[in-house]
Amino acid sequence: MKIAYVTFQFPPFIQGGAGTYAHNITRELAKSGHEVHVIAPRVTGCDKESVEEGLIIHRINFLNKPFLAAASFWLSLRKEFPSLEKQARGFDVVHDNGLSAASLGPKVVSCPRVVTIHHLARTTLEALGTNLFDRVRNIRSEIGISPVIEPLCMKRADWIIAVSQGTKQDIIESYGLPEDRIEVIYHGVFPEDYAASPDEKNRIRADLGIEQDPMLLFVGKLGPRKGVDILLRALPRVLNEMRVKLVLAGSGKLPMVSTST
Repeated sequence: MKIAYVTFQFPPFIQGGAGTYAHNITRELAKSGHEVHVIAPRVTGCDKESVEEGLIIHRINFLNKPFLAAASFWLSLRKEFPSLEKQARGFDVVHDNGLSAASLGPKVVSCPRVVTIHHLARTTLEALGTNLFDRVRNIRSEIGISPVIEPLCMKRADWIIAVSQGTKQDIIESYGLPEDRIEVIYHGVFPEDYAASPDEKNRIRADLGIEQDPMLLFVGKLGPRKGVDILLRALPRVLNEMRVKLVLAGSGKLPMVSTST
């Protein structure tokens, strides 16, 4: 199968988990024998066209500036996609990583479309209670324009991949899309990348001062979008039942929460 994989994040331009996901899934698709064309932003030091890890990579010029990056990429993508498709002698499917292919309307893409939804921007917006000023100030983030274009990208997709049952249910409840168009495919992991010997595990636990206590590990950005505030509020209830040490690994500012029970 000849796949056009459109992603706003791809090495070396990675700002979050979506870029890591894009890199790994395209690499594994290529290993499975598919011809994978990655269409991604071009950053300094990258060739416009290259073959890496079995992937045919097309990098598109864009303005990597606040307020302009996403719109610039979408405009360039719409302009260049027809020539890329011609160069590849047609695609069997276009796979959109999130909302990366938002500018490719039905007049541009004639083959089937798949979109992977990691989580709904609309749900994030509602959870954070973000005001209009914050949305404008963070226009390039998921709380900016994403909630507006999100339903369009999903409704024109032939197939939607949700990364969890919760995300699937959010899509159905928020946009009324039929359940049979949404497939749940969980994120995978390469366990060998995280293998550690018993001695290494014991040393890490000793360094953290947790010894034999059960460990509760949180990995992610330390902000309300990842739910770390909910975790902190729930911790006293856990401690009422058992002895446990919480380990937080991530960047950002830890939210101030009341942990009274």
